[in-house]
Amino acid sequence: MFPFISIGPFAIPSKPFVFIIGIYVALWLVDQVLDQIDAEPEWVRGVGFNALIAGLIGGRLIFAISHWEATLANPASIVWPITIGYSLWGSVLIGLLALAFYSRQEGVNPVQMIDAFLTPLLAILAAWIVGDFLGGPGFGAPSTLNWLASHPVQVYELLVVALAFWVYRRSRPQSQFDGWLTLVSISVLAFGFLITLNFRGGSATVLGGWQINQLTAFLCLILALGLLAFLSPQPPQESLTSS
Repeated sequence: MFPFISIGPFAIPSKPFVFIIGIYVALWLVDQVLDQIDAEPEWVRGVGFNALIAGLIGGRLIFAISHWEATLANPASIVWPITIGYSLWGSVLIGLLALAFYSRQEGVNPVQMIDAFLTPLLAILAAWIVGDFLGGPGFGAPSTLNWLASHPVQVYELLVVALAFWVYRRSRPQSQFDGWLTLVSISVLAFGFLITLNFRGGSATVLGGWQINQLTAFLCLILALGLLAFLSPQPPQESLTSS
């Protein structure tokens, strides 16, 4: 693992460094989805930036609240990025809520906006996973292979994100309704994480061995597949006539 990246005399924590690169990539990807949104490009860029900031602040606050004992012991750590972490899924949730809020303010379909912003979100998720791999906060379960001490679970997760990105790009021409791309991407991510989380070590388990994160992924998979089945337009049924 490489918890720090050395640049001359400076040692930079690898996870924040990679995450910052992911933010720049995400903002660049915002420009690539402008044709999918019926709104002024400058407004879309501004919304993307504001949603990103809201997500970062929200993820920070959710992490602080969920670790309130450590936060009370050192309140100043909230504004110091090296001494406190972020809630990734809290950041994603707050960022999506910000997208929906700004979209409704402008009269843009918020579901259409989220569909278009999936690639920047996937870029941020990939940067988070790479940062975990380099920084080492999330480790894999012990491996039964002699040449592998523990599973490189972040590599597995990165492959899941890459698969979700590929499916998203391939599925865009076949999108059947607003939100279809989001539900398809959630299905791919949830199914992939449902498998890869089995190789992550140190996770709390419930209900006879299920990890809490696995249970969450399973529920997201069932919900996304159910909504896809319910909302997808049904093919016309041909009437059967007897001769």
